[in-house]
Amino acid sequence: MKMRWAWLLPVLAVTAWGAHVNVARAQGYAGGGAGAPAGYFDPQAGQYSVMQPPGMMPGPTPAMGGPGMAGPGGGPGGPPGGYIAPEPPTGYMSGFEGGGACEACGGMGCEHCGGGLHNGLLGDVLGLIGPYPDGGCAAVRWFDINVDFMFLKRDDTGRRVDFTSAGIAGPVVLSTDNLDFDGEPSFRLNAALQAGPGSSWEFTYYGLFQYNSIASVADAGNDLYSVLSDFGQLPFNGYDQTDESNFQRINYASNFDNFEVNFRQRWMAPTARYQGSWLVGVRYFKLEEGFGYHTESVETNGVPAPLEVMDYNVETHNSLTGAQIGGDMWICLIPGLRLGGEVKAGVYGNHSNVNTRITATNFGQTFLEEQEADDVAFVGNLDTYLTYRINYQWTAKFGYQFMYVDGVSLASENFNSTPPDIFIPPPGVNRTPTVNDNGSLFYHGFSVGMEFMW
Repeated sequence: MKMRWAWLLPVLAVTAWGAHVNVARAQGYAGGGAGAPAGYFDPQAGQYSVMQPPGMMPGPTPAMGGPGMAGPGGGPGGPPGGYIAPEPPTGYMSGFEGGGACEACGGMGCEHCGGGLHNGLLGDVLGLIGPYPDGGCAAVRWFDINVDFMFLKRDDTGRRVDFTSAGIAGPVVLSTDNLDFDGEPSFRLNAALQAGPGSSWEFTYYGLFQYNSIASVADAGNDLYSVLSDFGQLPFNGYDQTDESNFQRINYASNFDNFEVNFRQRWMAPTARYQGSWLVGVRYFKLEEGFGYHTESVETNGVPAPLEVMDYNVETHNSLTGAQIGGDMWICLIPGLRLGGEVKAGVYGNHSNVNTRITATNFGQTFLEEQEADDVAFVGNLDTYLTYRINYQWTAKFGYQFMYVDGVSLASENFNSTPPDIFIPPPGVNRTPTVNDNGSLFYHGFSVGMEFMW
């Protein structure tokens, strides 16, 4: 027990002395209450001094504890007036960029600027992994080059389209609901060129997302029927190539590319904690899709027959071009760490093509069909980000993106279930080519990237 007190008492004494010094500093290096001597605490002398610190001039500054004001260094027991500090004292650091004096303490160290105060062990450790704080919250958001890894998922494959039933007019066993797109990786590139005070031209590209999905159904009893024959009802027992089938499959592929050129003007709130921008620009969005329907049949009217195969392929091409508007907003959590979001939306002209190609056993020819349409489309983005400044040049960026596209031609929705007259036996209806450009898409996913500034 005596040995424990032998080392514990000195530790308590040092802790008490340190707390005494820090309290005095937090009080503006002045007396903290009634009866305390006026002046400031001199850490070198280890006592209060009635003299004013070097470089400090007396003056009637009520904000610093002047006559009639209660505050650090003022009120009962404090000095008769405050201080004016044109220069911070030698040996003390100001928490403001550029070494300017703190308005609250003149650079002597306080809770506003942190100069001259110790953060403790936890603060020092966190300081090692904290963001680069140069410029504080007033640092303008800026980058010259930004590259992101993106991982986006397409939510669905469009409106449901049925293709195969089990038995004549039986339950549907194969439809576009059996397809599902997984998330796909790609990248995004942003480049900015300063155009004036707080303004810039920006180029953005992202794309090369390749979405693919496939689904199939098999029946050893040759009892699968196609939508082309209204599931075996017209004509009864269906067509030779597509019905009384033992295997049917659908597959879907989709990709897009996005190009933007925007003019951005930045703004900053008076507190500098909030800043943002507005933008106007042009955008080109290209969506290409392919859909395939494959059937195999080894039976005709209940009698085994040679293998009959059909392949029905639909390709769609969408070119959206137009203007967009938007903007972003950021809040400074701490210097070097920002949370923000961006919104962009535009109305575009969409020129779409729909190409159909059908081949089958015993057709003797390939059926080709092509249609074009021009219509109005919409693209909107909502993105959220967290940026962490590593040093003067590099900033890490983490985000989550949402994109909605409406008014496009989807390959699955442009499948025409009316068979052409080359089917065997010949159908008794006329096929009318159509374009369905009322499709919509929804993408969402995360991104991780780096911004570079030189």
